[in-house]
Amino acid sequence: MRRENRTCAFGQGSIGIPATVVFCVLLPIASVAGSRPRPAVRIEVANAVALLPVVADVVPGLEKALVDHGYRMAPPAEMAAAPIRLVLSANSAETNESANSPESFAWEPESGGARGGSLTAPTQLSLEAGILWLTDRVLCTGAIPPSAHKATRAFARSFIYLSMPNLTPQNDTERTLQKDLDNFRRDALIAARDGATDVVMYGFNHVVVWDAASRPLAERYREFYRRAATIAHQMGLRLFLYGDEFIYQPAWLKARGARLSTSDPKMWQAMASKYRQVLAALPTVDGIMTRTGEVIPWPGVKAFDLIHDRGDHNDRDIVDNYREFLQTVYHVVVGEFGKTYVHRTWSTNNYEQASVPEVYQEIFNSQLPTRNFFAGIKLTLTDQWEYQPINPTFGVTPHATVATIEISRCTSPIIDYAMPFIQSGMEYAREHGAVGILGGVSPGQYRQNLADTTLDESVGYTIWRLSWTPNADLHLILRDWAKRRLGAPAAEQVADILPTLGDIVRDSWYLRPVAERNWNPQQLFGGAHFEIKGDPIWDRGAGQDRFLREIYLTCKPWMRETMSEVAEGLWRYDRILSQWDRLEPLLSDPAAGQALRQRIWRAREALNMYRAYVETFLICDAYRDTPTPALHNELAYRVADLKKTMAVYKTEPDHFRLGDVPVFLDIAERTLANRQALESYLAGAPTPQEIDRKLRASEAHDNALAKSCPSAQTFLSWAGAVDGRDVFVLQGGRLTDERRIGNPPHDVHVKIGQPFPERPLTYFVDRHAGRGWVVLLQSPSAANGWTAKIFVDDPQPSEDVYRFDLKGAGSCGTSSP
Repeated sequence: MRRENRTCAFGQGSIGIPATVVFCVLLPIASVAGSRPRPAVRIEVANAVALLPVVADVVPGLEKALVDHGYRMAPPAEMAAAPIRLVLSANSAETNESANSPESFAWEPESGGARGGSLTAPTQLSLEAGILWLTDRVLCTGAIPPSAHKATRAFARSFIYLSMPNLTPQNDTERTLQKDLDNFRRDALIAARDGATDVVMYGFNHVVVWDAASRPLAERYREFYRRAATIAHQMGLRLFLYGDEFIYQPAWLKARGARLSTSDPKMWQAMASKYRQVLAALPTVDGIMTRTGEVIPWPGVKAFDLIHDRGDHNDRDIVDNYREFLQTVYHVVVGEFGKTYVHRTWSTNNYEQASVPEVYQEIFNSQLPTRNFFAGIKLTLTDQWEYQPINPTFGVTPHATVATIEISRCTSPIIDYAMPFIQSGMEYAREHGAVGILGGVSPGQYRQNLADTTLDESVGYTIWRLSWTPNADLHLILRDWAKRRLGAPAAEQVADILPTLGDIVRDSWYLRPVAERNWNPQQLFGGAHFEIKGDPIWDRGAGQDRFLREIYLTCKPWMRETMSEVAEGLWRYDRILSQWDRLEPLLSDPAAGQALRQRIWRAREALNMYRAYVETFLICDAYRDTPTPALHNELAYRVADLKKTMAVYKTEPDHFRLGDVPVFLDIAERTLANRQALESYLAGAPTPQEIDRKLRASEAHDNALAKSCPSAQTFLSWAGAVDGRDVFVLQGGRLTDERRIGNPPHDVHVKIGQPFPERPLTYFVDRHAGRGWVVLLQSPSAANGWTAKIFVDDPQPSEDVYRFDLKGAGSCGTSSP
């Protein structure tokens, strides 16, 4: 399916529209039965008015829709007689009447649509919306709309994220820059077709010049954003740069005489100078977006969670810090440069500014002006947001708000489809004064050459429709999309199936007793892995055991019901798959249908793995509480089922990393063999305090070796951003990552030296950066095939940049810890 055909039907409303754009469609009526010619189509631009790229980009979609439904594009010789023409008047070169004017258009059919009609709009962006609407109606109904239609978009602003450029010192070339700009242009066109008025790119801190060494790459990023802003403006779009709350370089902060303390005025001045520097360098960028609750550093820089800093005397709170942060950024972005400031109010709990109206009101008070300011508020009260309460902070202050939409918090292979919740959240936000939306499907997801983007297309289409009419009939929207994408014969059933995928997430992937009491309702997996607690490398799985015990106790009063709800999702998936198999002959795009079926199947297999895990650890704890023969037999059955399920699941091409499910399996098998012996085994495990002392001793030992062996040979140099826990394995000149928890490291730079000599050496880790642990877990030896293992653990929220070397020396004179 061509991307230009992705569009929507918009809401009905009464508007007054200046007749600055006219789109006339005139279709011949008379034809002889049995020899009906296909009507010819002519699209004409009058008065030499040039179409903006975003408008010209959607015209081929209308052409194709008409051709697919019985029309033909007239060849040059027939142009004069062709009955369809597009006429633009002088004012149509404008994009928006003002920054906050919603798009609007009107359709007036002639002779009930039989002879076409006219489409009028005040600006070219509104014309684009009207053409998309007309295209959608032709695709969904097969005919020119027979009734008059007027529409004004409910959300005047739509912010859509675009992928940031991929500039590094290693690929700093004009060719790379141009490739990134080409991607930007393509993504911006897609975003415009999905209704964007503003595009947002992460990378604010990449254009900061921290020191002389950072200047060349910063200048390259600046050049990219200058050109990107020009491209965006040519399309009638605005460009925003997006960054986290306080990213800094230590030397840069020190040069300004500032300390990392919210009590220090110079720290706030330093932050203001950073925004000032960026906007002075990029005067054509339209605004800045910031976020709190997330602090993501990059190589060479660090992050500071200034919102929660208590200051020099432990006398500052979140209201003090948040208010000063907003005012500092506002006075630079809006006050000094006249730009627009958008702030995302997201946080990582449900008792702070993002979720509590009273706290929100204290922060967003009258001291913060409303001009050129938007507060981006997440639709939900909590982070794992599907099916959770709607955020109550919309509309509690006069500041303009935009509704932040996240289409899914569940990663592949889970398929979430939370459109019913998204719709209710959008309705609530609009009824409480929201003037825009933020998020949705990033255009980058459409160009990753994935086997299937069908669901992403559906979500983008639906959000676009709801942005015009939030209270529209969701089933009809899904049916329209299915008609266009998979064919009319299957549309009704597809529209029924899609929301069911979200229902399974809510009812089976969430454990209801856990979900209803926690800020994060899904405790058992994070990202694309089953969750691990404690550290089984050191604690024998005792931390994981305590974690699962808490979930068990939460579910204990409803344990059988919980197990039943998880298992129920399997037959619901099976029912969908059976229904899909019956639909397959009706699909107009069998390849897309098969790819979507494969996704559903993988989700089903993942849920089966999840089911086996949940059932086994719940029964295991139940047996440990009440060791009856019946529970022993049931646990033996569950353990055998879990082992079999794990073996099969590992063969799936797209699956969750099992994390330390095998650690729990060891506990379960020990429980079956000798319950009392298991309790003694876990009781003898090192405590977190003992593990901490062991890691500190190992670190001190390595530090001493690094000092006493300055000429030691370097076998590995590693640098990158770490968020979680990894075990790096070096053998035979090849480095692999046995990831335990968290996201994969990024911005990684690796240099591997000579292979390990097959003779004893004293090996150690020489750490240069990183706030967590870097420990040599295993030294190379003949017994392990000359394999080194390095344990890296970043235990704090977010991530940090780590740099370390693995070295070896013949003799350093330092004893082992």
